[in-house]
Amino acid sequence: MSGVAAVAARLIRGREDLRRRPDYPPDLWRGLAEAGLLGLTVPEEYGGKGRDLDRLAGGCRDMVRHGRSLGAMLAWKVHCTLCLFALARLGDEAQKRAWLPRLATGETTLAAAISEPGAGAHPKYLKARAERLPDGGWRLDGEKAWITNGPSAGLFITVAVKGESGGRKRFGAFLLPADAPGLTRTEAGAVEFLRPTGHCGLSLRDVRLPASAELGPDTDIWSAFAKPLRNVEDLLKLGSQRGAMEALLDDAAAAGLDDEALGGLAARLVSFEALAALPGRDDARLLAARHQQRDFLLAYEALDLPEDPARAALIADMKASESVAGRVHAIRLAALGREARGAAAPDSPAGARAIA
Repeated sequence: MSGVAAVAARLIRGREDLRRRPDYPPDLWRGLAEAGLLGLTVPEEYGGKGRDLDRLAGGCRDMVRHGRSLGAMLAWKVHCTLCLFALARLGDEAQKRAWLPRLATGETTLAAAISEPGAGAHPKYLKARAERLPDGGWRLDGEKAWITNGPSAGLFITVAVKGESGGRKRFGAFLLPADAPGLTRTEAGAVEFLRPTGHCGLSLRDVRLPASAELGPDTDIWSAFAKPLRNVEDLLKLGSQRGAMEALLDDAAAAGLDDEALGGLAARLVSFEALAALPGRDDARLLAARHQQRDFLLAYEALDLPEDPARAALIADMKASESVAGRVHAIRLAALGREARGAAAPDSPAGARAIA
């Protein structure tokens, strides 16, 4: 059993309160910190373990399989993802030294504030603005929503429009402490699933930040961070999805499911693993793995297994997790459909149109 698996089995599994809590239990967060897991992706020179995103994906799998909670895993995954993909990758030396050691010990929790009410994370519709001040600092104004870890975060990586170029918005990312004057947490984006991880919104009114708060000032933040973050999160979710299916398979075996039915579930899990590991395009394998997980759940729910609240909660969170990404899934499906239409046989109507 891996270190993450052992911690999950000891600290998470069997905690009935997790499914009812609107906030992450401080004792659980401290336990993850004491086990060194909050610094998993923080570089070693800043007090962490220096693991990459592939190792984080494996950790997500182990935490869900042995902890039986997607919600308990989610807060940890987001924190570790942002430590590496945002701060360690884009931050300057002063920013990294100021924040990464505190993130590794759990003194501070990290969150990303990108989406907005009525806009989601579509860059065309984002309105929160960062205005340059005469002293070189910044003033932030706007609203943010659906912030994972928002209720407990001590630091928000906040994306805002800082100008325009050629008719297109230019975005900046800012290290925004939770105690900054003018910042107020709101209920925008609060959800009832994937507990105990919390979600909230932010209201930013005349929030003043020094010039040093900007993350990667010479970087195209949308292309380097905000846009690819969705893909990074989805690829990491392959690990947690696998762990959830393995947990359900473990439970079915423990419940005495007959060998043939158990083999049917195992075959679907093997198919998911093969699809998730395919080289090449991320969007295609994400779509294929998602559909395979749906097939696994349909087969699982058709079984005559004794009722179990923990199992039911895990299945409900698996479904909710997929529904949240419904719009992105639909966009990916449409893109794949257009490619399939264009690749149709030349003598078919679709193929003829593609050639023309």
